[in-house]
Amino acid sequence: MVIPSSTLESRQLGQIRHNPENSTTQERRRRSLMEHLHMFRGIKDERVLDILQSCPVYQFEKETVLLHQGEVNHNVYLVLSGEIKVLLDETDEEQHIMIPAGKCVGDMSVLDAQPVSAQVVACAGARIVEMNHEVFFNDMLTIPGVAKNMLMEQMKRVRRSNATVLSKREKELRLEQLEQELSIAGQIQNSVLPHTFPSLELWPWLSIAAHMIPARDIGGDLYDIFALDEHRLFIQVGDVSGKGVPAALHMMRTSALFQVAARTEHSPLACLQHLNTPLKESSPSFMFVTAFCAIFDVRTGEITYANAAHLPPVIKKKDGSTHFIDMQGGMVLGILDQPDFSTGCFTLNEGESLVLYSDGVTEAMNAQEEMFEDSRLLQALEKTEHCGAQHLVDQLFSQVQSFANGFTQSDDITVVALHRGQQ
Repeated sequence: MVIPSSTLESRQLGQIRHNPENSTTQERRRRSLMEHLHMFRGIKDERVLDILQSCPVYQFEKETVLLHQGEVNHNVYLVLSGEIKVLLDETDEEQHIMIPAGKCVGDMSVLDAQPVSAQVVACAGARIVEMNHEVFFNDMLTIPGVAKNMLMEQMKRVRRSNATVLSKREKELRLEQLEQELSIAGQIQNSVLPHTFPSLELWPWLSIAAHMIPARDIGGDLYDIFALDEHRLFIQVGDVSGKGVPAALHMMRTSALFQVAARTEHSPLACLQHLNTPLKESSPSFMFVTAFCAIFDVRTGEITYANAAHLPPVIKKKDGSTHFIDMQGGMVLGILDQPDFSTGCFTLNEGESLVLYSDGVTEAMNAQEEMFEDSRLLQALEKTEHCGAQHLVDQLFSQVQSFANGFTQSDDITVVALHRGQQ
């Protein structure tokens, strides 16, 4: 809201010219105003005060748009106190320049008679003199020195505006470069995760599938499946706490450590114990890892596992029913010196499937802020026909995405499936 304040402000301006004070006081107050308004610095012509006295003065209680981008301007605005904000891009509040007390705005658009290129906003508390373009051209610019001062102020403003635009462009270029680097990092990370499983050549009755969709360009989930020998298959899935680049780097380190530990240690428990020390020593900002790892004996179907606070796997039985493996959570990797991990074993019978996943599945959320949760996970797997591991993975992802219905993914989603067919 614009509040005309002619009774107060115009009288204050008039007093500088007409108040019957001694000449020394009048001169001091006149010089104070002239020096305060940059356009008139160094100018002693008394006509300046006469012109200013004829112009209305406004005070603003809240932010008010003086000029909209694209409209033709007919006034020059002189800032007595407070500030004017010039938005170079109406869609970006950060891209702006401030016009402080003593300076003016609108002079350039009045001169070239073109639509203004920015939105001009009077800040709350600002007091502004509004000078009509006819008064500006016919009276003010005829006073020697005013045009020169105005031109110098315009040059300073253009430099500031250019610096602001260049700064934004530099940020945009850095952001583009960062996005390109993140995209490349995502490709590198994706190459670390297996997409084909040569082990299937040894055991054609097995089917294996896995997929991970990161919440960002790069993620913190990990998985791996590979043969230890002609009778044993190593399986692991994990989730690094946190998001972004730190989590992705920690994920790649954890994945590499799993590769080594799985081949050098004699059990899943020993594997987790082997990983804990280096992860603790290299963990940034108390970052931790949840993980489930297991060794599957393809001859008997026995699965021996160790768990570090990861979610329990699901068994889909031959008749289509599903249930979670009854297991303890255990402690996470990379925090304590000697954490307790849970261990156990179970059997995957012919015609059954094992499904491992990250919490991005059960914690997937829709627009109503409902989570997918354990119950929907079991229901989704029960609806899926026994058509191999890939079908299980595809259908579960489809169910999760259908539930979320386009709502922003907040966490990485990983699913690993193993189906044991008839030998």
